[in-house]
Amino acid sequence: MAEWKYTLKASSDLRDAIRNEDPNAVLDALEKAWMEIYFYLSDENIYDSSDLDDDLDNINNERDNLAYYEDYDMTLNDVIDNIDYLCNELYDFCDAERIWIEI
Repeated sequence: MAEWKYTLKASSDLRDAIRNEDPNAVLDALEKAWMEIYFYLSDENIYDSSDLDDDLDNINNERDNLAYYEDYDMTLNDVIDNIDYLCNELYDFCDAERIWIEI
């Protein structure tokens, strides 16, 4: 069994947003999760402010895509796929750093 170093407090927000199929809430929860990770790992030089900025930029890009996807010649499914990708990035990072996401 894996030994986890930290339990992500934003887990419940992410879990609820995914269960409710609310893409805006998922993006909000992802933002909250990355910010929490940044503060948790800030002393360890594993996840720095430029990493946080990159992740927040990706989230904000998907917020724009969600609001204006038709203007970008996208479908809602394209945006949902992108948000799923962002979730997978979070899951992979947390697995690598032994951060437990209660989902």
